[in-house]
Amino acid sequence: MAPAARAIDLDGGGISDVWEAYYGTGPLQANGNPDGDPMTNLQEYYFNTNPLVSNPFPIQFVTNLVTQEAEFSFYAPPVLRYRWQRTDDLMTSWTDLGDEIVGDDTVHIYTESISGIQKAFFRVHPLGAPDADGDLLDAFEESLLGTSDLTASSDTDTMPDGYEWANGLNPLINDANGDRDGDGTSNFQDARPNNAAAGILTIAIATPAHNTLVP
Repeated sequence: MAPAARAIDLDGGGISDVWEAYYGTGPLQANGNPDGDPMTNLQEYYFNTNPLVSNPFPIQFVTNLVTQEAEFSFYAPPVLRYRWQRTDDLMTSWTDLGDEIVGDDTVHIYTESISGIQKAFFRVHPLGAPDADGDLLDAFEESLLGTSDLTASSDTDTMPDGYEWANGLNPLINDANGDRDGDGTSNFQDARPNNAAAGILTIAIATPAHNTLVP
C-alpha cells in the first residue's frame, strides 16, 4: 500500500499526529508495529484500526471453486478513500478496478472471475482524505476530532482548526481571546505571524503557514 498525504505530521513519523492522539500512542513510525499483528502502523492508519491492539489483516479473500470467482472485501472507515487495483506481474504497474471508494463505515466487496487466470495480484490502494476547507486537517482527521471539513474554523474564532490543534488550542471552542502560552497576547493575535505587534505562540511545535486564512 502506497502512502498518501497526512495533513498534520509534526513529529515526522509519516502518520497523522491527530490519529496518534486519538489512540493515545504518542509518536509512531510508519513502518513500526508495536502490537505485532500483520499490519504496520501506516496500514493500521489507513484502515483505522488500533495500532496498540493486535488485529487481523483487514482485507479478506475468498474463492468459490463452483462459480470460479474470487471475492475480496474490506471495511472502509468514513471519509477515507481507496481503489481496488490489479496487476498480473508485480514488476508492472497496477490497474484501477472500478470507481474510487469513499469510506462509509461499511464493508466493500470486489468480485472477479478467476476462470483461466494463471496468476494475478490484487490490492486495496489507499488515497487518504481531502481537506475541503483548507484548514490543515484532512476530512479523516476532522472526523476523529469532531470538527467540520466544510469550514476552516469550526468554532468560528477565525483561527483554522489545524492551526489550533497543532498549537494546543481547542478547535471546538472559541478561544480567540484566551492566552494559551501566558505571554500577554491573545491566541488570535499570536496566530498572526505577519503582525509585528503580535507575540509568538511559544508552545508551538511547528507553526503552519496560515495567515492568509486570518483577517
